Order: sequence, then structure tokens, then C-alpha cells
Amino acid sequence: MLSETTLAESLTPAEIETLVAVAGNSGHNRLTLDLPAETITIEGDGRVIRFEIDPLRKDALVRGLDPVGSTLEYAGDIRRFEQAFHAANPWLA
Repeated sequence: MLSETTLAESLTPAEIETLVAVAGNSGHNRLTLDLPAETITIEGDGRVIRFEIDPLRKDALVRGLDPVGSTLEYAGDIRRFEQAFHAANPWLA
């Protein structure tokens, strides 16, 4: 999940204040977050706020992967490593 801590790390205090003000205005509180483009668009006036996010975290979020899901993508590689490791070090099994 994309947390406010992650966003706050790359936003200026003025940008955070702007987003809080927009979110608090029930008549005009529509925001669009474009994760691949790393932008937040304020629907009322079209202002765009850019943010940065770690590329690996962004990729996992875009693909809907949590840390376990990300690790499981390498299950075949992990299995092959374990088999080779145990074959080379049978006394450790």
C-alpha cells in the first residue's frame, strides 16, 4: 500500500498543505494519483504535483504485489539454489 509516509518523503511542506486543504474541501476534493507517472492531479484546477517513489516499490504496487508476492516471483530460482546448495553441502541438511 502507498502510505502517506512514502509520499511525504518526496513532497514539500507546501505541497502537503495543498493536498490537505483540497482533501478537506468536500466540494472539490477529487485527486487523481498516477503511480506510473508519479503525479497527483488536483481535479478542480488541474494542478499537478510530482512525487518520487522507489522504482522497486512502485513496480510492486503497480503489479499488486506485497513483499511475499515479490519474493515468490523468484521461487524457481530459490528452489534451484537450495537444491544446488544442499547437493554441494550434504552434511548441512
